[in-house]
Amino acid sequence: MRLKEDLHKLRKLLVEKGPLTWGELKEETKWSPSVLKNRIDLLDERGELSATAGKRKGRRTTIYKSSEEENTRAEIRRYEAIKFIESIEDPTYFRETSMSDKLSATVFVPSIEGPLQKAWQINVDFMTKAWLKGWVREAEQKLKWLLKTKPGLKIAIVLTAES
Repeated sequence: MRLKEDLHKLRKLLVEKGPLTWGELKEETKWSPSVLKNRIDLLDERGELSATAGKRKGRRTTIYKSSEEENTRAEIRRYEAIKFIESIEDPTYFRETSMSDKLSATVFVPSIEGPLQKAWQINVDFMTKAWLKGWVREAEQKLKWLLKTKPGLKIAIVLTAES
C-alpha cells in the first residue's frame, strides 16, 4: 500500500510543482535516497517520468519531470477518488441506477438513522436518477440538501459509461 501512496505523492509533486531536481524531490518527500531512487526508477520504467540534464543555481544537475502530464493528472485524480470513496464512514448507503447496461450512476454515502432516514434515502435515489437523466440542477439541489443534513458528510457519485 505504501508504494501506491509514494508513487501518487511523486506524481503529484512533479505535476503540481513542475520539474524538480533530486535534492528538491528529496527535500519535498523526506524519503531516504534508496526509496527515492526506487520510486523514480519505477515511474521511469512506466514511462511517466523523464530525466534531463540541466542547470539550477548555476550547477549542472538532473531535472525530473512528468513525461505525460495529462495522463499523470488523470492517474492522480483516479487515485484520489478511490481514497475518497474508501474514506466514507461505514455503514454506507449505496444506490445504483442504470439507464442501460452500459450507463450507470452509483452514489456512496454514510447511512443515517432516525427521522431523516426515509427522506435521506428518497433524496439519494432521486439524485442518482437525476444525474443519469442529465438533470444537473435538480441533482445539485438534492446534493446540497443532503450535505446540509449532516456536518462533515462525504458523498461520492460515480458515473460510468461504456461504448
